[in-house]
Order: sequence, then structure tokens, then C-alpha cells
Amino acid sequence: MSRTIRTFALILLYFLACGKSCDNQEQSDAEMAQRQVRAESDSLRAAFGSDTLTASTLQAYEETAVLKFADYCDYLMILADSTAAEPFRAKAREATSGMFISESSMLRYPKPAGIARSACISARIDQPLQRACDSVYTGKLRYFSSFHEQQSEKNMKQDRFEGTACFLVLKHQKKFGPDTMKVWEVFLGDPE
Repeated sequence: MSRTIRTFALILLYFLACGKSCDNQEQSDAEMAQRQVRAESDSLRAAFGSDTLTASTLQAYEETAVLKFADYCDYLMILADSTAAEPFRAKAREATSGMFISESSMLRYPKPAGIARSACISARIDQPLQRACDSVYTGKLRYFSSFHEQQSEKNMKQDRFEGTACFLVLKHQKKFGPDTMKVWEVFLGDPE
């Protein structure tokens, strides 16, 4: 009988020891995951949350502004296309609203009667980014646009114009899952 009790006690100790080591492993895995999340969060803060921007980073943000403006022009083409499906046009409308610093800053092109379509031909940096304050850099884009007017079945008139618009690199709060972090982001600004 005592031998059975000893065997049972040893088996019980074995399970307790294994259970504890499994528990330790789970705790170790959880701590490692937390360290990894902190390391990735610190990496994001270092990359996007620095207080000042280097010359190469400013240049990258300028290129981003040009690309964002080109995307805006593509969205305008979708919005102007009456044959495009409404869900597609709604997505284009939604995408354009987040590109500008405010809704009043959105570039609005006049579309006279007879205009078949409008297009932004190109954009380039007119004034490089300059620091305006601790959390804002500003610059200017120069863009060239054209309108195609149907004058007859075989004749299409093209009017070109150019303009400028400011763009900003703004440091603001942004949500990353359950966490929020101050990051730099490019926004298009007021036309001039």
C-alpha cells in the first residue's frame, strides 16, 4: 500500500513539475511577445516620430507629396467619369477626403459645359519643404492640368493651365492598434 502511495505521489509530483514548467514556458513566451511589441513600437517611434526630419527624409516626403497629388488627379478622373460604377466612384470620393489638410483645401477644377474630361498632366516640387514650427513643414507643388472639350464629333479642343498648391508634413497623433503615436504624415493643402 505504501508503495502505491509513493508511486501516486511521484506521479503527482511529476505532473505538478510539468505543469509548472509549461506555465513557465507560457509566461516566457508572453514576456518575449511583449518585448517584441515594445521593440517594434520603439522602431516605429524612431522612424516616424522623431522631432526633426533629415534632408533625405524631407526629400522622401516631397516625393510622397508629388505621388499623392498624382493619385488625387487619378481619383478626379474616376469621379468625372459618369460611366464608372457608383461604388468605385464612392471609394474615390472617400480616398480624396483624407488627402487634404482640410476639406476647404481640396482643389476644385471648374468643369464648363462640353468638357469631356480633365486631367492633371504633371506635378513637381516648386518650393522644397521648410520647417514652419515644431510639428509642421510646408512646401509648394506646381502642377499642370488640361481640359479636353468636345467641339464636334472629330474635333477636340485642349486647354492647359498651371497652378500651385501647398503641401504639409504634419506631426500628429495616429492610432496603431490599441496604441497611439505621434508620426509625420504628408497632406495636400490650399491651392494658390
